[in-house]
Amino acid sequence: MATFTAKPSEEETNKVYDRQIRLWGADAQRRIQASRVLFLGLGPANVELVKNLVLAGFSATICDDRRVDAASLAYNFFADTESVGTNVAEASLEAIAELNPFADVTRGTATHCSNAGEADALIAGHGIVIVDVPCVAGSETERVNVDKACRRRGAKFIAVRCSGGGAAAFLDLGSEHTYVVETGEGAKKTTSAPRTAAYCSYPDACAVDWATVKTKRLKQPPAPYLLDRLDALFVDRPSPHKRLLDEDDYVAFARTELATRGFALDDSVLARHARVAGRCPAHIAAIVGGVLGQEVVKAVSGKGEPTNNVFVFDAATGSGAALLASPAERAAPRVAAPPANAIEL
Repeated sequence: MATFTAKPSEEETNKVYDRQIRLWGADAQRRIQASRVLFLGLGPANVELVKNLVLAGFSATICDDRRVDAASLAYNFFADTESVGTNVAEASLEAIAELNPFADVTRGTATHCSNAGEADALIAGHGIVIVDVPCVAGSETERVNVDKACRRRGAKFIAVRCSGGGAAAFLDLGSEHTYVVETGEGAKKTTSAPRTAAYCSYPDACAVDWATVKTKRLKQPPAPYLLDRLDALFVDRPSPHKRLLDEDDYVAFARTELATRGFALDDSVLARHARVAGRCPAHIAAIVGGVLGQEVVKAVSGKGEPTNNVFVFDAATGSGAALLASPAERAAPRVAAPPANAIEL
């Protein structure tokens, strides 16, 4: 198993992270190495994210109390057939730690947060929290609790769901996230004055009118966004059927919910989503994990304008889109003079 080196020397850092330092700078790399990410669930996107971020220098805490099954081996390359039936986090931990001896990778002792106290204890010591758990009873409540705890503690929050048809991710970088934008290269590189962007909370984003969450070219929100919202409603309904396993039940439910909002998705799309919910081919997870990994680096380094506040990927069209799901209209970033530690985690 890899041996963790808490503080690599400057020479070691320059050798291991040379490409990254040249890409986003030594200061950004130092912030990355000082950051710890909490991965709540090793779902398809988080498997890719933990690989990308640990290789980049982030330390990680892995929390997942599920058991490895045959379906998860299609995307979780940290586990193998011998680990089927064992705990996901435990089965994956050694392979994750071996990615980077300069990153501290540990297994979290808690996985659930049904109240504010549990949520605060869970995220303590983490600058970024990424939730990628199955859409089951209680998962929406936990998303809300974790996001609220992140806001109280100044941590960044990302929640993502992947399936065979695509993915939807929500980002909350706080009520005031500060960043700069760099343009040009070499001697022609310029850096903007600090800008700030306001993000709404997860519950506020869930409460917006779905019709507002689309691009100008679309008549209705993209399918991955609609399916994500339908999943959230489906598991929260007062019914004993809490998992996305009953195809007919889900299709009927989704059709009714869409119709009340003036939207429609083909029944074949709804049925397929019900069949593959929680399962995601590795190539789709890789795309989503790559995009969200860049968002995490931007959030920690303060370089580049992060997505505010929804990213969706549609596997049917191979296209991704950044959307806004917020009770407030997007305002142009305002120039500000932030405190020196405004973007420290």
